[in-house]
Amino acid sequence: MKYLFLSLALISSVVFAEPMVKTGEGIRQKKILFVKVDVYKIKSFIQTIPTEKTRKAIQEANVDKALELIFMRSVDAKKITTSLVEAYENCGFKNKEITDQMVKAFNGDFNKEDRISINYTAADQKITMVSGNSKFEASGAEVMNATWCIWFGKGIEEQPSLGDDLVKELR
Repeated sequence: MKYLFLSLALISSVVFAEPMVKTGEGIRQKKILFVKVDVYKIKSFIQTIPTEKTRKAIQEANVDKALELIFMRSVDAKKITTSLVEAYENCGFKNKEITDQMVKAFNGDFNKEDRISINYTAADQKITMVSGNSKFEASGAEVMNATWCIWFGKGIEEQPSLGDDLVKELR
């Protein structure tokens, strides 16, 4: 089922006016020594499908869109926040004030089945990240573009195929 309304429970407190299209999903893996471990499942949704059905087009689309991460194992907060800060830097986003605010918002450990919902509303150019009682908000298309770059661009260097997984339902 590609078309669905994202419920309040699924995508935090953001309610979108139009139905969203699922663009794909994938599993973020991390190599520890010689073994790949599953860290989280990520799902991508977008309101309006761009003409070009590419990773870059989804990343740069200034439309309502959402990402949902569901942890498949416990991960301490420091590892997640450090990884996110590094991924933002890989995407060329160097606004330390915003990344510091994000790190403060997500200062608790993540357990198996915990979720992070990331929503972007184009009308007010606001990105909202929610996990449990933690919430982070920032404004601007630049923040959105850098955030989507993490999974659709060059943010996660050691697993570039994840971005392909996140657009596979559009092809």
